[in-house]
Amino acid sequence: MLNHLNISKDNFPSGIAIWGAFPPALTTRGTNLDTGVHVHARRIHSTYKDIDETFDSVYLTISTNKDIIEISAKAITAYDISALVGEIPIGIKCPRCNMYHTDTGEFSVRPHRKHLCSFCKKFFFSDQRCVGNELAHITPSNLRNHRTVNTLRSLNINEHYFSGGFDIWGWHKALLWSMEKAEEIGIHIHGYDDSGNRVMDDTFSTIIYNDTVIDVEDAQYLMMQKSQKEILTKIDSLKCPNCGLLHSDRGYFGFVPHCRHECVYCSKKFYTKRKVISNSLNSIINQ
Repeated sequence: MLNHLNISKDNFPSGIAIWGAFPPALTTRGTNLDTGVHVHARRIHSTYKDIDETFDSVYLTISTNKDIIEISAKAITAYDISALVGEIPIGIKCPRCNMYHTDTGEFSVRPHRKHLCSFCKKFFFSDQRCVGNELAHITPSNLRNHRTVNTLRSLNINEHYFSGGFDIWGWHKALLWSMEKAEEIGIHIHGYDDSGNRVMDDTFSTIIYNDTVIDVEDAQYLMMQKSQKEILTKIDSLKCPNCGLLHSDRGYFGFVPHCRHECVYCSKKFYTKRKVISNSLNSIINQ
């Protein structure tokens, strides 16, 4: 992963898109747990991207006011995880160092009043229970206000479909999207040939892998779960002992290991001996 990028919307009139970068939810190309800030940028209308890279941080100049916005890997990762579980982060400043604070890990999915400043490492209290994120103070009109559209394409593959393997991600909305076309919602895949050349880079409404339909929400959760090193060894794939269906933990429990689980299908509660997080997509990975 590269270090950082300075970029201005004015220099790329055909559009810039910025996402949080997460490990693939499903891959046949080995372990890749990189996170960061992923950028697409085009100077002219074309399928070619002048920039298609992941960075530790991005310094973005928005033309309307020339302010520079810093987007760090830590902040955008936490922001996307909060959004996935339905928490809306707010901009809160540490009263000691006056810096905007970002809650990470479990604290990015659980509102709370006591915060450990991500800059000066001192505790402070917010007026209300909340999740803090340094990106939340940015003017809302600049971020995540773009159009999205559902894709209508499907793809049926197995482990041999791409000779060089593939990576699959669940969709999450771009933090910034200045392209003319709408952002596509679905499951994103990169496919490679024997030489490592990318031969597919597309988004589908449905991807079937080895006769199993990949659940979009499972893919969203798993790629973000894999970005959290403290829970990597806690991700499992559980079957409900009552209905026999594979269970996936959602919301807060999708990022905090626990013993008591509530089946998403039959609503019955069941227990595990050790604290784990269940994601049914693990059953596909472990086939």
